[in-house]
Amino acid sequence: MTALRHLLPAVLVLGCAEDQWEEEYDFEWLGEYVTVYGYDRDASLACGESLVVTDAYVETLLAFHESTVAVHIDYRWMSVDFWARHANYEDVTGYTIEAEVFSIPIAHRHEIAHAVSHFVHEGTCTPVLEEGLAVILDDADPSFDDYDMWSLAIRDLLVFRGVPTPREYLRSGHFVAFLLEAYGVDGFHALCRTALRDGAPTLAAWNAATTSALGLALDQVLTAYAEYPQCNQHQFRARLSDCGGEPDVVVNSTEPTIFSFRLACDEPDVVGDADGRMMLVRRVHVPEPGVYSVVVDDGGEIGSRAVIAIHEQCTICSALPLSAAVADVDLAIEGGPPCAW
Repeated sequence: MTALRHLLPAVLVLGCAEDQWEEEYDFEWLGEYVTVYGYDRDASLACGESLVVTDAYVETLLAFHESTVAVHIDYRWMSVDFWARHANYEDVTGYTIEAEVFSIPIAHRHEIAHAVSHFVHEGTCTPVLEEGLAVILDDADPSFDDYDMWSLAIRDLLVFRGVPTPREYLRSGHFVAFLLEAYGVDGFHALCRTALRDGAPTLAAWNAATTSALGLALDQVLTAYAEYPQCNQHQFRARLSDCGGEPDVVVNSTEPTIFSFRLACDEPDVVGDADGRMMLVRRVHVPEPGVYSVVVDDGGEIGSRAVIAIHEQCTICSALPLSAAVADVDLAIEGGPPCAW
């Protein structure tokens, strides 16, 4: 979420200047790219190497953007109570103003993506491109709901001026995934730097932007987009953290494959907050197509809810058959730490 969408974040900036709450931090952590300020927080509440992950994701994003621009981000990490007292935002967990992130979770990749975009694009892109980019660079979401995104016509999205819902976010993410596949990072950067910096989102303005940045009329771009598969959010995301590196487990097609992990804040690979959401990624390679049964043993730890999301293969959206777009599994189990997914 960025201040571009409506005026409330701008009002918040004025409020911050008056009460100076930004100077009330309880700890400061300095990374190469990010300075984390904790409000009603201490460093022990950041699970595993989450502070390092917050900083390292900036480097990952710069590589994604093929950029060497200098970046420094102030990351204001708040408890829920501190957020309620100072942010006055009840419907979101984070927002970004230029290169400053305000967030309840640590390692909030959606908001980090906004802050890096500010440096790479020398300002904020128009909302469809800016939010769409942040969606595809975000973490996995435990939901497989498409929020009826396909009912929103792309031309209506381009001129949308209301308060966005998950439907607008996901449709924007899918459109940005197409732009990146079709025109590359350079083409996306050109469009982002050109599109609607000084005007309202009209189709005529979009046509001028695509013509200037891509050498194509808007109708040509949208005709190509119409052929892009209707992948779900787990398939059109960039999955920079999920799909990087070697598999942790290779499934045996004839014998049971057993592996275990501990989802707890003191585990080095767990990312998140001790009193909130935690996430652990394990890369499982299935070398042969087929139907597999998954059995989860919660270890007898009853009382909290965990969600294990089994996502599609690590491949780009256009490489997937349309029939694969709905072949996801969402498995909920009892056990594990609070709010883990």
